[in-house]
Amino acid sequence: KEYPNIITIKGKDNELNVKDLTLELKNNYSEKFELTEVESNTWNLTVHALDYDAGLKTYTLDLELCRPPDGFNLTNCRTTTLLAKVTDKPDQPPIWEKPCIFTTHVETNTINQIRIPVKAIDRDSAINSIITYELEQTDEEFFGIREENGEAIIFNNKSIDREKLDTSSGGMIMFNVTAKEIDSLCVDASGTPCDNFVTLKCQVRISDVDDNLPTFGANDQNSDETFEIETEFHAWVAENISPGSPFEFKKEIEGKDDLFIQPKAYDNDQYEEGYNVFT
Repeated sequence: KEYPNIITIKGKDNELNVKDLTLELKNNYSEKFELTEVESNTWNLTVHALDYDAGLKTYTLDLELCRPPDGFNLTNCRTTTLLAKVTDKPDQPPIWEKPCIFTTHVETNTINQIRIPVKAIDRDSAINSIITYELEQTDEEFFGIREENGEAIIFNNKSIDREKLDTSSGGMIMFNVTAKEIDSLCVDASGTPCDNFVTLKCQVRISDVDDNLPTFGANDQNSDETFEIETEFHAWVAENISPGSPFEFKKEIEGKDDLFIQPKAYDNDQYEEGYNVFT
């Protein structure tokens, strides 16, 4: 509630000629506390906008109860002190103490080789709520998350091959990690648990390593057509060929004339353009 009533205060005039009294809050807390007269000599003290995490933890309120001047122009006043103590509740979402933003790791066949620590903490000053974590992955679920020694560890739960990732991604895997508070004290008016959580996007770039064998292939010398040669290829060499002359290779394709080709090798790693040496 914006203005909940925390206490009802009553005053009593002890003179024979009873009069209506006045009650005034003497402290400069009018932005937090307000007195509202509900009937003669009765007031409600209402409060709003209290924040344990950003404001005072205790307010000392001086209340002055006065009787209007009598025939001798005398005002009788009495002062009392009300101590208002603010208690904390789990109303703040957690905050990342150790976020996952951008990391780079090499492709791997070993599960649990990629390890990314993350940690969120309760932002409420006087409460230490339990924090749980979960991942949201739109593509293949390469990663899992578990808690170790007070923080969460994002780890690869399967092998990651750079060559099998979408080439348009540049080797980037993106997913969301959510930290959520679990606290039985945080419920709304209907008793539904609060939904205090914070979500962060993680970006993991998988770098390529030279881990794939090259493939033999050839280019047609008369066109841009490329062939992959899985078995063998042949060269026809004249017996009187001069030393240092290049061989002339042919590839037989059913329904076509023999193609003269130039053998070569292809690097099957996505970004490691290595040199292939023929021996």
